[in-house]
Amino acid sequence: MSPQRRTIVSGAIATGILSSVGLSTLKSMTLPKRRSNHPELTLPEQSVPEFIADSAVSMAWIGHSTVLINVHDTIILTDPVLFNNIGVRILGATFGPRRITRPALDPSEIPVPDIVLLSHAHMDHMDLASLEFLTNRSPGKIHAITAKNTSDVIDYMGWKSLRELDWGESLDEGGVSIGAFPVKHFGWRLPGEPDRAKGQRKTGRSFNSYLIEEKHQNNQANGNGCQKVHRIMFGGDTAYTESFKDLNFINNIDVAIMPIGAYNPWKAVHCNPEEAVMMARDMQASAIVPIHCMTFPLGREGFHEPRSRLVKAVHSDSNLALGYSQIGQLLKIA
Repeated sequence: MSPQRRTIVSGAIATGILSSVGLSTLKSMTLPKRRSNHPELTLPEQSVPEFIADSAVSMAWIGHSTVLINVHDTIILTDPVLFNNIGVRILGATFGPRRITRPALDPSEIPVPDIVLLSHAHMDHMDLASLEFLTNRSPGKIHAITAKNTSDVIDYMGWKSLRELDWGESLDEGGVSIGAFPVKHFGWRLPGEPDRAKGQRKTGRSFNSYLIEEKHQNNQANGNGCQKVHRIMFGGDTAYTESFKDLNFINNIDVAIMPIGAYNPWKAVHCNPEEAVMMARDMQASAIVPIHCMTFPLGREGFHEPRSRLVKAVHSDSNLALGYSQIGQLLKIA
């Protein structure tokens, strides 16, 4: 088996349904100490996680909305943004906002994903430099899944397959089933493009959240003697919406990966931490982890404000756990 076909679980296993651990605690190749461009944040020493096949369902927050997810050896990478800038790509260079926190793993350390999952075509979620890097490094090996009317942005790249999912549609790939669900956001990548948020359902660029579900049951039984199926909701980018209530019929969503930043002043399209907790509760998730914060200067809120508000909101909800809250941390789902 290739050394890149490995899971993202540390050797530390806590009791209970969830366990989290920082990358700095892992026993593997240690990188030099990294200092963020943000004056209030010094990143700990980072380590490359050991990926051991078929060992668990787990995830690592790489930065912004990029999460490395393993579902029993099916590797999923969400909204990959791996380099210093996001924005317009011109002659091989990207011009736009610059990172204030380095990614938890350098691009070369990211294992080859089976699936790249893209929520929408905004430049901080569908980053051409990152996607070109992944497909050039592993041509013809990666499946890409994206929102309706967005595949044209990346169809020149060397994907194994490139498929759009509309709201309510799903597909099976490897060991997982992936279903697309609506969020409250907008879709245009460049001004003037058709946008589903403007009512252009047939031609407008759309925007998804995704439910990731094990296609094959594992060997762990719940208290009723039935085998447990793990489910993860990737919230993409959204303002508060009640559409996640439509998921509360599902018996078990282990983790809701929810955006919590850039709500000031973009409240109409980005939820705040308290609203992210409300949506996780609406879908009856067991735990929440954040994305879309602490990486790029996209909003006016303070650097630590989204995380602090999230921690407070989760602690006031006895039915929801906080899986992790820092870039570079790991979460294992038991």
